[in-house]
Amino acid sequence: MDNFGYNIEAAGAASADRTPVDRPNPNAAAAFLGFMVGPERWLVRLADCAELLPMPSITVVPATVPWFLGVANLRGALYGVTDFAQFQRLRTTPSTQDARIVLPHARYRSQCALQVGRSLGLLSREQFEPDADEVETRPWIGERLRDRAGEIWLRLNWRPLLVATEFLDIAA
Repeated sequence: MDNFGYNIEAAGAASADRTPVDRPNPNAAAAFLGFMVGPERWLVRLADCAELLPMPSITVVPATVPWFLGVANLRGALYGVTDFAQFQRLRTTPSTQDARIVLPHARYRSQCALQVGRSLGLLSREQFEPDADEVETRPWIGERLRDRAGEIWLRLNWRPLLVATEFLDIAA
């Protein structure tokens, strides 16, 4: 692991941005990586992620949709970078020091990277309960969860996202 990225598999119970996470049970195993996507709080299972990285240099690809930011060289491989908020018709993710990219685990065989607003750290499943107040129509939402503070979190399900026609069709 270098100073530029954070390997999720080696994370253990530390925060993805190396800042402490307030957990009711300090011995609880981290199950999720939390991050902001526009105004929404999202979770992805740690087992489904490869890395969380600071925003890399991106080469713009002409004649693509605005939410497709371009390609980036990450550890010698090219990845297509998507502004995940803008893709979902939320507001565009600002280019700040807090912006990150999330990479899916290698088992998904996808060279995509999702730009997110900022990391919210590693979180335990114990911190959430199912929330069925609203039905989600986005197929890449695995479930809606509510934390103890009443905040709604959406769990990312990579497979439906990676095969969604609207995600794959980047031509403008």
